[in-house]
Amino acid sequence: MAVLDRRSFVISERTLVPGHFNALLASPTKIDKAWDHTAAVSQTLQEHSTPASHLTEIITRDPNKDLDNNVAHSGRKRTLRSIRTLDLSKLSRHDYLDFSGIGPSCAYVVVPPGARIPDAAVKTSPFTYIRLFPRGWRSHTFPTNAKGFLYYYKPPHSPPMAGQIRFRCMQSDSPQDFASGYDLCGDNGLPWSVPLVLCGHTACYAPILDVALRDGLISHKLVDLMQKTPTPRKLPVADRLVYTLGQPFALRLGAAVGPRISFLGKDRFIADVLTTISGSPSKRLPLYQGTVISCFELSKLPEHVGRRVVVIRIIRLVDSDPIRPNLKTRLHERPESDKLTPRVGGLLMGLRHSKVKPIAFDLDSVTKWGVQPISQGLELLLENEKLYGSEGGSSESRT
Repeated sequence: MAVLDRRSFVISERTLVPGHFNALLASPTKIDKAWDHTAAVSQTLQEHSTPASHLTEIITRDPNKDLDNNVAHSGRKRTLRSIRTLDLSKLSRHDYLDFSGIGPSCAYVVVPPGARIPDAAVKTSPFTYIRLFPRGWRSHTFPTNAKGFLYYYKPPHSPPMAGQIRFRCMQSDSPQDFASGYDLCGDNGLPWSVPLVLCGHTACYAPILDVALRDGLISHKLVDLMQKTPTPRKLPVADRLVYTLGQPFALRLGAAVGPRISFLGKDRFIADVLTTISGSPSKRLPLYQGTVISCFELSKLPEHVGRRVVVIRIIRLVDSDPIRPNLKTRLHERPESDKLTPRVGGLLMGLRHSKVKPIAFDLDSVTKWGVQPISQGLELLLENEKLYGSEGGSSESRT
């Protein structure tokens, strides 16, 4: 049987699942304990004449928490997924990833040590792997077409912190075919992504900053800004992170408490719950359920002339979560039910003083509670438009 020495145990990253390896690197004491455990296992195997080929699986298995979720417990060989770059111009076949069928937990992607910048002025990640979650699908599993490349994307006419990591689905592993691929989308049809602003505040995404810094896609100044920008206690959901008027976002109707929308500005981050979208005359019970893809826009209605009033335009409906009446409100019995039903191209409507009116946010009005966070967030969208311009064309193209 082959004899393991201490050095080969410590430096052999491939014999450990990513989380276990980084935990060892963070503490010499843990290395000593792990080595003692390995030596004991090795001695036991020698006594029972266990084949050396089985040693790695026993060493790497954590009885309390299996960190390797890349494959199901089917006996298949584990796959080491890694990336070297997020820059489109530098992609190679080595960066091709296959996430198909991974779930309900996360997929691990190893970041080579060379991608880190230990001498950077800003704090870099101590981890050498990224955890990516299959959020956006009811199955909580990456779909079968999740094969392709991770890449950095900066939406046009957006603030610096609006960058994101997307996944480009491709049938081949050739980067030259990138243009013929398409972005991985969730059940609601919006692109799956990891917002850059999350990477500065979430450990499992932090190595993304290291790779993007090395690629020159972002600056140290931007990373420092993200790490210093206060964020809400509850971090944003990618498909409800808004940075410009006309940008499509998912709006889920039906909850007693409205959906939480996050607004991103040049150096500010605001989140609030849309409590007014229920449109109900009492108890704020939602009049309908389902999900719509919508956007914020300045109202052009006659009653809003001369004021800065923002309304919600419905871009399309979501087949996987169709619009239906909320039976608890007895909407189907109301004569206004037809006018209240969300329709593609129309405005989101609600009841106010027993009249059907568009749900609107007057940015020039001040309530007795002062300026509300939702108004402050919408103000950021107007500021972004002044600073970075606006994109022409349909709202659906701004994904």
